[in-house]
Parts: sequence; structure tokens; C-alpha cells
Amino acid sequence: MSAPTPPTVLLIGGMDSSGGAGILRDTTAIHQAGCRARVAVTAVTAQTDHGLIASQLMTPETVATQIGAALACGPVDAVKIGMLGNARIVAAVAEELPDLPIILDPVLATSSGGALLDYAGLSALIAFLPRVLLITPNLPELAVIAAHLGPEAGTTDASVRKLLSQGAQHVLVKGGHAEGVDATDLLFTGDVAPLALHAPRMKKSLRGTGCYLASAIAARLAHGAPVETACAEAKAALHRLFTES
Repeated sequence: MSAPTPPTVLLIGGMDSSGGAGILRDTTAIHQAGCRARVAVTAVTAQTDHGLIASQLMTPETVATQIGAALACGPVDAVKIGMLGNARIVAAVAEELPDLPIILDPVLATSSGGALLDYAGLSALIAFLPRVLLITPNLPELAVIAAHLGPEAGTTDASVRKLLSQGAQHVLVKGGHAEGVDATDLLFTGDVAPLALHAPRMKKSLRGTGCYLASAIAARLAHGAPVETACAEAKAALHRLFTES
């Protein structure tokens, strides 16, 4: 009797030449969670651990063709989206994707501050939120998106409410940029109190943690886990990986 086919996650995002972030980091999370990966590359970047050297976006047509080919290979159980780059690529992704669980890691800049999404692209990304099951901003990304939607929100809760009002079903605010002994992520769903996910704060500066976390969540959703369980298990897997490496 043959073994069951592993779930499949479609990864949409950029290639990082250092291997520290982007699709290469995504595939690590997917394979560790027992899933298969298909990919659609939105950009090729030249990066080191210290900064972004160059970035070349794919054409929207190339991105759309990759997504179509990936979907033609067989069923996809979840989608993780990272770097998109501009509004035309956001539109191409929205046009090609069927109704699937979509995890959106809103990649706005590199860890060193290099911009990876333009102003019009951010507007298009916000318009895409009704298609998104879960968006996973860190605190700086949350602030940028909330400010794009209007006057300063003032608190994390108020900023999240702006995203939920745009159609996102769940918002996971990553706490890596906060202060404190623990790195606490907050999962917001509707009007209920957020679910706090705790882990000891890692003592070193790391790249690719957001990529890994969102992909690990997508893999667990592909296995059929509910959002709350997927987020908790993915955070635990992230902490194990980066504290043991």
C-alpha cells in the first residue's frame, strides 16, 4: 500500500541570493513540516546579511504563468505569499489564484531597510486582503499598513482593527520588534480578545524568521490544522530551528 501524498503548499515570493530569506527559507519550513512545495518567483534579489544590493522584479505575465503551471501540476492545499514588489504583480497573483487558504507575509522591506514594495503595490495589497485567511505583519509593517489606511491608529489593537475592517480574517502580529524577555505574537480574529503566543526572545539578530513562520503556518494549514493550532505549532518550530542553529 502506497504512502499518502503529502500536502502541497504554493510559495509565491522573491529569491534571496544569500539563502537567508524568501523562497529558499520558505522551502525549509515546508519540507520540515512534511509538505511539498511549488513555487512562483516574483523577484530575484542580490543580498547579503548586511543589505540589499540589487533587485529585479519578474514581469506580471511571468508570475502569472508560473502560478498557472504550479496549479496545473495537481492540487494545492495552501498558499504562502511573500515579496510581491508592485501593484501589477499583486494584481496578477490575485487574478491567477483560486479560492485557497492564503497566508500573506507583507514583505515591505528587507531586514536592513531596502524597500521591496512600492506605494501603489501597498494599496493593491490592501485591496487583496478579503482573499487572505491570515496576514502576518511585524510591528513596523503593521504601522506602515495602518498609516496607509488613514490617520495614526495609536495602538496595536487599533491598527489591527483597520486590517480586519479591510477583509482579512485573521491577523498575527509578530512581536520580534517589541521589548521584553518574551517575544509574544498576538493572533487577532474578529472581535474576540487576541490569542497570545509566547516564546523566549532570541538573543541574536536573525533574517528570514518571518518567511519561515508564515510558511510553517501554511504547511500546518495544508495538513488541516485550524489557524490557532497552526500559528502556535509554527512559532514553536521557528524557535526550535533558530535556537538550535
